[in-house]
Amino acid sequence: MIRKPVIIVASVVALATPALTTAAQAGCPINVEMKNRTHQEIQISVIKSKVRVGNLAWRKIFRGGIQMSKNISPDATHNYVFNASMGCNKKRSYRILYRCQSSGQWHVARKNNIRGGNVRIVASKCFAS
Repeated sequence: MIRKPVIIVASVVALATPALTTAAQAGCPINVEMKNRTHQEIQISVIKSKVRVGNLAWRKIFRGGIQMSKNISPDATHNYVFNASMGCNKKRSYRILYRCQSSGQWHVARKNNIRGGNVRIVASKCFAS
């Protein structure tokens, strides 16, 4: 049996350019678009929002150098870009934690089994206290 060398990439430092992004690449930029469809301002918890590939463990989406939270007005959209450590062709699930300003209640917006570099997640519920 002939053994082929295996290369394991622990992390990707530079953001890949769209021209270089392919399924065989180790990492790729992922654009997470958060849309607020509630009738009030929401606050996204950047440090508690998670992503996972397949059945692997949930991991923080955003690490280092990014603000801790972001407020989004009603009917507004905000984009985050992060560099995924696995290829673009992997199925990912997302959990974005957000808080409604009037009630202070936390909610989770989810999106499951998404492939590729663009994800649209919608915050759609807020309840009055």
